[in-house]
This record gives sequence, C-alpha cells and structure tokens, in this order.
Amino acid sequence: MDDKDFIMNINVKTKNINNNSNDNNVKSENIENINVKNKTNIKLKELKNNNNGNILINDILISMILFLVLFGIFMIVFDESNEKLINMISKSEEEIINIETLENLIKTPGSPNNWEKISKIDNVIVGLAKINENNATLINTIDYDKFLRLSNSYQSLMKNKVFKNTMKSSIILKTKNSKIPDIEIGENLINSKNIVSTTRTVKCDFLSKFKVLEANINDFEYKQKNICPPQMNNDILMNQKTNPTEKHLNNNKNTWICMDFSVNSYNLSDYNYYLLFSDDSIGSKSYWKLNSLDNLNNSLEYINQNLIYLNNDIENLLGNNVKKELWLHFKINTDNLNNFEAILISVPKNFQLESLPAQNKIDYFKENECEITLKTAHN
Repeated sequence: MDDKDFIMNINVKTKNINNNSNDNNVKSENIENINVKNKTNIKLKELKNNNNGNILINDILISMILFLVLFGIFMIVFDESNEKLINMISKSEEEIINIETLENLIKTPGSPNNWEKISKIDNVIVGLAKINENNATLINTIDYDKFLRLSNSYQSLMKNKVFKNTMKSSIILKTKNSKIPDIEIGENLINSKNIVSTTRTVKCDFLSKFKVLEANINDFEYKQKNICPPQMNNDILMNQKTNPTEKHLNNNKNTWICMDFSVNSYNLSDYNYYLLFSDDSIGSKSYWKLNSLDNLNNSLEYINQNLIYLNNDIENLLGNNVKKELWLHFKINTDNLNNFEAILISVPKNFQLESLPAQNKIDYFKENECEITLKTAHN
C-alpha cells in the first residue's frame, strides 16, 4: 500500500470516527432532551399536583369560612330566639301574676273585711270588693273607701306585701258613662319597659253610701196616685188650679216623681242633707218641693242649680218631732225626662263636699259602671 492509500484509509477511519462521535452526540442530545422532557413532565405533574392541593386547601378554607359564618348566624338567631322565648315565658308568668292579682282584688273584700278602717295594716290582706248590709261580698263591685285606703298605703299593701318588692304597679279606675275623671293610684310606670296590663269591668260605688234616695227615668213606673197620699195629690193639683179628679196623673207635658224618706233630729246634728241635680236637669222647666202630711207647703221651687242645702227646710218640717216622714216631689218636663236626675244625700258634717268638682257632683253619689286596670312591670 502506498502512502496515498494509507492516508485515505486514515481519513476514512477518522471520518467514521467523527460520524460515530456525531451519532453519539446526537444520541446524547436525544437522551438529554428526553431527560428534560421527563423532568418537565415531572415538574408539570408536580405543579399540577400542587395546584390540585392548593385548590383543595382553598376549598377547605372557603368551606370553613362559610361554616363559621353560618354557625355565627345560627348562634345569633338562636340567642335571639332563646331570648325571645325567655321573654315570652317571663312575660307569660308576669301576665298570670297580673291577672290573678287583679281578680283577687275585685272578687274579695280583703282580710279582715273592714281592713280599710284599721290603722295598723301589718296583718291586712288587701281586697277591694264591697260588703253589703247583709255582710255578703259583692264581687266585681269596688268599695271606694277601700280604694282610697289602698291609695294611702300602696307601698305597704301592694309593693311590699303583694309583689314582694319585685314589681312596680299602678291601678286605674275609669268610669264608662260619667264625667268623673280617671283615678290612678300606685307607682309611676312611665319609664318602665315590658308593662303588663289587665282590665276588668266592675261597678264603682264611689260615695253612693251617702245616698238616701234617687229619682230618674227608672222611677217613671211609680205613679203619683199610687205612692203619694190622696190629700197630697189633691192639694197639689188644687194649688195649680187643676182638676182635682185627675189625682195628680202624668200628662204629655209633665211627669211627677214623688218619694218619701224618714229623718230624725239626731240625723240633723251629725249630717248635712243636700239635694243634687244633674247638669242636664238645670233650667229644664222642672220643679221640686219638700213637704209632709201636716205641712203641705205647696210652693214649687224651680230647678236652677245642682246643689241645694236642705237642713233648714227639714228642721222647719220636723218642728218639735224627733222623727218624721217627709216627701220630695219632682215635677219634670216630659221633654227632658230622659235626662232628669236627682239624688238626696246625707253626708257627715265634716265631709268636704266642695272638694268634688263643681259640675257633675251627682255622679259621685251613684253606682257607676267602671273599668279597673292593673299595670305591672319589673323594678
């Protein structure tokens, strides 16, 4: 082999070696690319796994936040509902106490029955029901003397004894068909919360115990000819130049109501007698007169005022007698019969009649339909 061929062989071998080297480099690059791809895939997988993990964590956090929010709302609602329930239960208990207390007041006279007249009230059980002359309890009828006594001793009898200092309370008495102002006794509840109130319809006697007799439309059934002695009828009629055969009968112009009562000199020593008229009876072309069988005194007095003092007239009719039967006669304008009211009262000498309102005094001496309300609230 010559030198030329030798050199060519060497170049060929060198070329082959280079080719092999290049192949190896290519393979190496391929391997590296594969490794890079694998690493990239691994990182992508890791990243994906990380993202999935983050998403899961976020979901858990959001769920926890939502749970806490919902739980907080639930607790708020629960607390409010629980508070409302407690308030309802508490108010229900207060209503029961309120109702039972008022029922006891209007249905029992208290203990003892005349507790309103006792100075020491340590052992008194309060009640407002009236006791009649037969010692029977008139349920749902308020004794005004007991009511006034309770007003003067409210702290001791109601706050201390009945409510054991756990409640504030007040009682309101309101007439339904008269002009007597509302009467409220007890404590001031203006700034109190959750006030419980119970109202019942009752009768109020006020000052009716001083009433001797009453004349109104309800007495229309009393015919003059049936209750007045005949000589009184005839004399009255003759004095008015009316036919005596009519026997003091009612007619389409006038209606007569005549009533008798007994009086003695001892009464006049301790009591004052007054004739009261309703405001609607004044100036209504109606008349009155007071007489007796032995002193007919037939002059009629025009009704022009609502209060007339009678002691002087009664003394003149009594004369030297210790006791006597007297007659009151009312000649009422028929057009005003429905509005006519007259009451004869006998009050103690020290009774302050002027303390009552100038108008509608008569309402205090009648039995009135009333509403009594008990209000209570926690201290």
